[in-house]
Amino acid sequence: IARNKSGKMKCSLRARFAISPALEKSLVGLEGAYGGGHSQACGAVMDEKDWETFLERFKEEIKNAPADS
Repeated sequence: IARNKSGKMKCSLRARFAISPALEKSLVGLEGAYGGGHSQACGAVMDEKDWETFLERFKEEIKNAPADS
């Protein structure tokens, strides 16, 4: 789930597997972006201009995530 608030995308992420490694990798190099939380439930914030880049990276990381992580 994501929403735009004042030019920042605020995300809430949940999964039945460890998504925090995918989140961390997806945020690398995005200026001012941050995120964290628990292995299967975390959140992130980034500039609206970086949303598409983040989303593409995150989708790719999720595809490559170990099924039992």
